[in-house]
Amino acid sequence: MTQDQVMGLLRQLLPVLGTIAMALGVSAATWNAWTNTILTVAGPIMVLASFIWSVLANSKYSIIQSASKMPEVSGITTNNLELAEAARSADPSTKVEMRP
Repeated sequence: MTQDQVMGLLRQLLPVLGTIAMALGVSAATWNAWTNTILTVAGPIMVLASFIWSVLANSKYSIIQSASKMPEVSGITTNNLELAEAARSADPSTKVEMRP
């Protein structure tokens, strides 16, 4: 799921949650308690998500995929079959050479 898709879902979900809260007659004290809980949990979730994203985005597989998409890269030489497939999957026109 892309970042645009996630943001689109959030844009649709937040008004629905707000409408439900207003329909149920949530008091200010309850709303403040929910807000405090959400803000307390949001920080650690963001740290964990950024850690996972960093690990995935900086893997050899992702780096090879990104490099093969660049117009300046005409070919990639590797001895790893998985990395060769990553280069081919990102841009089929990239010349991939396998060396033992």
